[in-house]
Amino acid sequence: MPFVDTVLWQVSLALLFSSSSLGLSQIEPQLPPADQARAGQALAEKWRDAVPGENAEYKGALRIRSNEGATQTVPIDFRIVLGETNWQAIYETRGTGKSLAQKLVIIHSPGQPNQYLFAAAAKPGEPLGPLAPLADEQGAVPFAGSDFWRTDLGLEFFHWPAQRLIKTEMRAGQVAKVLESTNPHPQGYARVVTWLEKESGAPILAEASLRSRRKVAQTILDQARQKGQGPVSIARDANSQPPN
Repeated sequence: MPFVDTVLWQVSLALLFSSSSLGLSQIEPQLPPADQARAGQALAEKWRDAVPGENAEYKGALRIRSNEGATQTVPIDFRIVLGETNWQAIYETRGTGKSLAQKLVIIHSPGQPNQYLFAAAAKPGEPLGPLAPLADEQGAVPFAGSDFWRTDLGLEFFHWPAQRLIKTEMRAGQVAKVLESTNPHPQGYARVVTWLEKESGAPILAEASLRSRRKVAQTILDQARQKGQGPVSIARDANSQPPN
C-alpha cells in the first residue's frame, strides 16, 4: 500500500495510567551517561509490562489524505481484551467502497515480545479473511492505507535493545522523561525519542528518525484526563516521508 503525505488519526484507547499535576521543580538535569542506559531500560520495561485496568471498546475513524489532497474516512474499532497471562489490543477497520476491511491483533505478554495477528478482506466490501501470524518483515507495512505501520500500533520501539533515559524536561505543557530508543538493525526507523509523563509514564509525544537521524515522523498523544481510559489523538507530521 502506498504511504500518504499526512494522516490525522483519531481513535479512542485505554491508557494505562492516570494524569498528574506537576510543577517545574520536578524537572531534573541530564543524567550522567553511565546512568542513562540503566534508567532507560527500567523505564522501557515498565511500559512494556504495564497492563490496562479493564476491558474497553471504542469507535473512531482514520482520516487519510492522499497526495492529490483527497480525504478518505475509514471507520475503525479499537478493543482491549484482558487475559490471564496477556492482553490484546485489537484494531479493526470496516471496509468502504474503496478500502479493504482489516483486523490487527497485538498480543502483549509481560516479559515477552509482542505477537501480531492480521486479517484482511480480499476485495472492498467483502468480509475479513482468517487471522494469521505476521512475520517480522510484515510488521513494517502500513495499516489500512494509513501512514502508520502495524508495529507502530504495538509501540515496538519500547522492545528495541538500546534504551537511554536522557533527561527530564517540559514538553507539551507537562514534565516529561525523555527516552531514546535505537534499533541496530532497522527495517525503517533507526531511532525514536519519546516524551513520557514523569509520574504516570504515559507517552506524550514521539519522534522517529531514519538511520541518518532525519526526523520522518511525529506522533502526539493527548493524555486521558480520567484514570484508565480516554481519547488519544495520533498525528503524523505533515512533512514526513516514508522510510526507504
